[in-house]
Amino acid sequence: HFDLLLTMPQFRLPQRPNVLHLTGVLNRIDPDAARAAGEQWLPRLAHLPRPWTAVLVGGNSSAYLLDEATAARLGRDASRMVAAKGGSLLVTTSPRTPEGAAAALAAAVEGPSFVYRWQRDDAANNPYKGFLALADDFVTTIDSASLLVEAAATGRPVAVFEWPRRHGAARSGTPGRAWQLAVELGLFKPPRDFDAYVDAMRERGLAHRFGEEPPALRRPLDDLEQAVARIRAMFDLPPSVPA
Repeated sequence: HFDLLLTMPQFRLPQRPNVLHLTGVLNRIDPDAARAAGEQWLPRLAHLPRPWTAVLVGGNSSAYLLDEATAARLGRDASRMVAAKGGSLLVTTSPRTPEGAAAALAAAVEGPSFVYRWQRDDAANNPYKGFLALADDFVTTIDSASLLVEAAATGRPVAVFEWPRRHGAARSGTPGRAWQLAVELGLFKPPRDFDAYVDAMRERGLAHRFGEEPPALRRPLDDLEQAVARIRAMFDLPPSVPA
């Protein structure tokens, strides 16, 4: 019933003429806002040795449960990784991070670091945009498509920290025709497959698994440009409009 659907790998929609398959979510942080945040946060972080690794933490989702044990492991593993480089950790949680997991993460972080635990109505002290502007590389948790794409948009390396899915949310195999037909008819909604999303980002050199070396080649995302071009074509508009 729709002329165009914009989707990404994790939603597992079928190949159809009216479905545009993109690589990443369309989230973008305004460069000027990130630059201003970087200028604001640089003096507060200047005492920490570089390189700076920003750890951007998501939380619970339909597929993942960020419990205290997993959060503590993230803190320990990220601390060891940064210690080997002689740098510092810049850690921030997010609205979906459970309080217990945030506390366990903060307690597990060792070495030079700055840790921010997300709070409602605390935009003035939230370092997220500043971290995007200043960090030399990133670690994001696998549950969040937005954190991954916003970090990747900086052009710097992004490692994805993974852990097992919730019970019953295991990754499926290649879907058969009956499965595809049921989805096309709207009979059932397929579970999201974040592995497929991360795989697509890895194929472009925009992400790597935690503990792996960053890819040598990167192909920047062009999803926004693809989406705009497709929409403009539907309205018989020229490809672009002069500024």
